[in-house]
Amino acid sequence: MTTFPQTRSLRCVFAHDHIFVERQGKFASRSGLPHSVLARYADAFGEVDVICRSRTEAESTVPLIIDPRVHFYPMRNVRSLEGLREIGQVASAISKIVKRADCVIARLPSVIGLLSAAASVRHGKPLAVEVVGNAWEANIYHGARIGPIIAPIEHLICKAFVKRAKISIYITTDYLQRVYPTKGHVFVCPNVQIDEIVPADRVKGRLVKSASSKWIFGLVGSLDVSYKGHETAITALAKLKQSLPQADLRLQFAGGGDPARWERLAIAAGVSENVDFLGTISPGEPMRRWYDSVDIVMQPSQVEAQGRAIIEAMSRGKPVVATRTGGIPELISEDCLVRVADANELAERTSALVRNSAHYEAIALRNLTASRAFLKPAIERQRKKAFDCLRTQIDSVN
Repeated sequence: MTTFPQTRSLRCVFAHDHIFVERQGKFASRSGLPHSVLARYADAFGEVDVICRSRTEAESTVPLIIDPRVHFYPMRNVRSLEGLREIGQVASAISKIVKRADCVIARLPSVIGLLSAAASVRHGKPLAVEVVGNAWEANIYHGARIGPIIAPIEHLICKAFVKRAKISIYITTDYLQRVYPTKGHVFVCPNVQIDEIVPADRVKGRLVKSASSKWIFGLVGSLDVSYKGHETAITALAKLKQSLPQADLRLQFAGGGDPARWERLAIAAGVSENVDFLGTISPGEPMRRWYDSVDIVMQPSQVEAQGRAIIEAMSRGKPVVATRTGGIPELISEDCLVRVADANELAERTSALVRNSAHYEAIALRNLTASRAFLKPAIERQRKKAFDCLRTQIDSVN
């Protein structure tokens, strides 16, 4: 854990649309913002007020976040036609929380993040923005029915706030910086960090199978969304069955959700017996074991700001074939990139790895080396620099 010298305790607002699970007035996170993440802000500043959304789950088994330094302030969902009527009330409630804080960290894109950023400007509070995605794409692919309507509006507002922010923390090295440029201080802190990578000697000479052996392909993503590329992967698998008739091919989907539509598609493509639905795999060691069992990871996403699964697979020394979108080209080599929704190209790139063991090993070692940039200590050092810079901004206004 990174430690910060505490000259005095400060109150930091962290604002994002993340939905926490609420149980009897206490909160938990199913993914993305567990206690280990929120503790970063408390360690750096002393107290953190989390402005967020929530939903009640009386029977939830998700571990509660119990930390006297972390306080939750859930807001109504205004990302809907009904919720927009209450945006004034939500903005007023956020303003009161920001007014008593020493600084604001707004994670964008998010409506709560933008409302908190606006309040920070209004009250003269130092602002840092964490840029973790593209607002336009998030609304089009991830959002509710109102998404396409608010996509251009939120995109432009995000661009304005990032541009004027004194401190901007990006999860990419280039992609989001081009989408949302800033005039302030820039720090790169990926939101994917890994604890370990496999030793290189476990990768060298590991591949002893031929093109006619059993090959396992993996894709990570919820089955309830369309933008992770499940359809492209299934179509590519059908093409691989034709080009590699002697091989025993398996495509494993790791992720929760209803598999029905993908089962129907696999039947129509003639590959239903080659597709496995594994459900959600627990993070940590279970997920690492699964990556180790897979030969090639496919991530033909339509949109991806960075790509957690890609980085995790790289750290296990696995070749990854993925789409040329968002921040993915920063991660893997050009000869493993494909066009969005191009099943032919996905099959061709994958087949090249299956047919050429030297190519397979070179890509695996390349990915393993590149994954070192996502080891936790390196990222924490950059985050400490960003937080130190924000503390300097606080001192300058006091």
